[in-house]
Amino acid sequence: MAARATPLTAEERDHFVDHGWLHLKNCFTREQAEAATSDVWVRLGMDPKDKSTWSKERIHMPHHREFDASQFAPRAWAAIYGDFFVHYLDSPEQGLLVIPLFTDIVPGGGGTYICPEAMPKVAKYLYQNPAGVSPIMQPRGHPNFPETPFSRGTDWFNELAQGCSEFIETHGQCGDVFLLHPLMLHAASNNMLRHVHGNYTLVERATLKALGKEDLGGWEITGPRQEVVPERVKIQERIKQEELERLQAREAAAAPIAGA
Repeated sequence: MAARATPLTAEERDHFVDHGWLHLKNCFTREQAEAATSDVWVRLGMDPKDKSTWSKERIHMPHHREFDASQFAPRAWAAIYGDFFVHYLDSPEQGLLVIPLFTDIVPGGGGTYICPEAMPKVAKYLYQNPAGVSPIMQPRGHPNFPETPFSRGTDWFNELAQGCSEFIETHGQCGDVFLLHPLMLHAASNNMLRHVHGNYTLVERATLKALGKEDLGGWEITGPRQEVVPERVKIQERIKQEELERLQAREAAAAPIAGA
């Protein structure tokens, strides 16, 4: 049975502010997870029992249906207050990065890696670029701003990660949820088998802590908030159509033959 909707404890709040992430356990049931992922292998065009069909290392799958998160995972929802907009230190478009575990993930089992050490560096970079940066961290004024070429999308982040030594692997049981600060550097991995004055949200408090400041008095953005269309959206739309074709083919194959 999934945990009830309960507010974060003082210890959990402090952990998020100090480290930029939080591991919430038992937020939804294994049965809910199975229902949500029942057709994932058909959509992928792969066979879970045949590794030779696992032809792609990583896939950002599009979504086909939606559900009320407050009903699906009330514990995670009670704790909650992207790449499609120009980024600022105070961007309202994003609040938290959420990693739900739809299956058990053991250490070394392909869980997302996070880098708390990089948060102060990301916060400082955005603080120093109040005109905004693109999703691939190119500052306004760059010749290619705000284009986001998919092939160069991780260069800035990779360089940042190379200067860090603190990395945490997210793993846990099916139904667990990780909440990450939006400035948290994170990446996929290979499947190897603090007091703050002011009425700030936890995300805002963690950002201030990363900057070593009590507030942002005197700081403001100097460019317009602006949405951009990432290459990811185009790729996901193509993948979605391919998935729909596979789902339709399965339904057609399972349908009874007239007159039989």
